[in-house]
Amino acid sequence: MFDKDNPVHKGMVLSLNDDDGNSVDYTLMDIIDYDGHTYVYFIRSDQVDQEEQELYITEYEETYQDIIFNSITNEVLLNELYDIFMEENGYTAEEYDDGLPEAYSDSDKYTAE
Repeated sequence: MFDKDNPVHKGMVLSLNDDDGNSVDYTLMDIIDYDGHTYVYFIRSDQVDQEEQELYITEYEETYQDIIFNSITNEVLLNELYDIFMEENGYTAEEYDDGLPEAYSDSDKYTAE
């Protein structure tokens, strides 16, 4: 899943670069394997202590050079992944909206610095 020499864990802050080279800090909220793929859940680090947060769900891909977080465009899959995250993190249906979580919208791929 991730580089064994550089373990990634919940709460870790990652600086991600978008396609334009802009660096943004995100806090890793969870890593979930589902249907043969690995998905990573982030929130912007500047939203950690805010009441409302945007949850970013990406598919994790590792190449020989880079770690890539791909956007998810399938709304059904995105809803399934959102529900899995909420259940695995102890939230009940009454505690969260049924709204669709945000996916990276500025770029199809973000890469780790």
